[in-house]
Amino acid sequence: MATEKKEDWIVYGMLNDQIGFEKSYDRILIVYLNKNPGTQEKDFLLLLIRPLNEILIQKKEFNEAIKFKKDEDIRKELIEDGLPKYSNIEDWILDQIKKRKEPKSIRKEENLLTLIKIKLSRLPNNNAINLGSNNPHPETFRDYETFLIFKKYKTKYYLDPYKDLSFIFQKLKAENRILKTKHLEFALFLLSENFISEKIYRIISDQKGFDNKSSSAARLNNYNNIISEIDSF
Repeated sequence: MATEKKEDWIVYGMLNDQIGFEKSYDRILIVYLNKNPGTQEKDFLLLLIRPLNEILIQKKEFNEAIKFKKDEDIRKELIEDGLPKYSNIEDWILDQIKKRKEPKSIRKEENLLTLIKIKLSRLPNNNAINLGSNNPHPETFRDYETFLIFKKYKTKYYLDPYKDLSFIFQKLKAENRILKTKHLEFALFLLSENFISEKIYRIISDQKGFDNKSSSAARLNNYNNIISEIDSF
């Protein structure tokens, strides 16, 4: 992921040397706080989650795509890129095909994300997040606006829990606004954050996920009203 944002480079440093980052964490945090008056350690940690999630998304998309990539298509790509002048060129091609079909490891990113969440959980008054400036659930919603859309929809148009939750989940997923795209994973998140009761969670679980046919003219109109309302802020 090509970028010049400082927090991204911090993440790259963390991924390359997690032990070194742990040793230097306090120093890096102090530098960040001094350069960003009015911020807290929580803001620093939340800032690091975004590029981590982006790397994870890109790697997962790559891993999913290579499952369907054919050896012959990779061979054509290699030929188009230009082959080296090796006497055993066929062995080289086969080796390159194998390498290009190897999934990218996400272990470091997932471990680092867990580490950041542990640090967040240990902060005093961690639940007192300013919703006006920070995304309270960066591991689930792509940005604060997405969280606001979900919150407003659930507050104003939560009449048929299963159908309405199904609609907002499918809509946010279709617009690539949420990071937890597996039905029961998102439902478990809702339950853990007290957005839904155990009874509603059981309904979703019994149905093996959300309804794929929950969209309606009324729900779409309600959704568009929320978007217009947010855009007018």
